[in-house]
Amino acid sequence: MIWSSKPKPLLESHHEEWQLAGWEWLNQELSATRPLDETPLVLPDFDFFPATDATGHDLVEHLFGRICGLMSVERRAFDLVPHNDFPDDLPKSAARGPYAAGTFSMTADARMMITYHPTLVEKPLELIGTLAHEIAHGIVRSFDQSPPGGWEMEEFAVELTTVY
Repeated sequence: MIWSSKPKPLLESHHEEWQLAGWEWLNQELSATRPLDETPLVLPDFDFFPATDATGHDLVEHLFGRICGLMSVERRAFDLVPHNDFPDDLPKSAARGPYAAGTFSMTADARMMITYHPTLVEKPLELIGTLAHEIAHGIVRSFDQSPPGGWEMEEFAVELTTVY
């Protein structure tokens, strides 16, 4: 019989365990201020991102403001800056393509800085995803506890936070 074999699990057991621990950690950190059951499913469509005549950096600012509002963070907490190359302080472990789509860092005076590559202006879906991911870094850094597995798991924790 062709269908007699048991399907393979979607995740390896150690990945599944981390995912479950990550969601529990997120729920503990966010449930008081952002209850998951009160969080809408945000889609990159005109309902959440109305059309605008803005172009270039003004368009990025417009989208960034919308994303901050949807993620319940203060826009003024971030500096938003375009970049053309890999920033010198980008961790060597970061995924690398032809350019860094976005980066998150803390400035010397504890400001949060997000950068984006200007080519993303022509790719609004990628831009929205990149900006949401970088904002999630700021959210994760505000938590009292480190992610499951410690801070070396930050990128994975940021991905979960973006989804949350």
